[in-house]
Amino acid sequence: MRYTKKQVKEILDYVNRRLGSNYSTDYHSGYGGWNMYIIDEEHGHRHLRGTFGFDCRKSTKEFVSYLQGIICAIDAHKTTW
Repeated sequence: MRYTKKQVKEILDYVNRRLGSNYSTDYHSGYGGWNMYIIDEEHGHRHLRGTFGFDCRKSTKEFVSYLQGIICAIDAHKTTW
């Protein structure tokens, strides 16, 4: 399945709501795809750290699979309590 940039960002928004986090993403085809990071609102810059953030860019297919894996992990964690 092909995903638009808007759809990918909507999936990330869903992950943020589920985690209560502030991850953001950007896409640059020349650099290899998607990047995910946390926005530091207090200082106005981004950090590549966090539990799920990464600094090695992923293709759209890889990134969507990564986000779906996070969602599955959240759901699995909730069922074990």
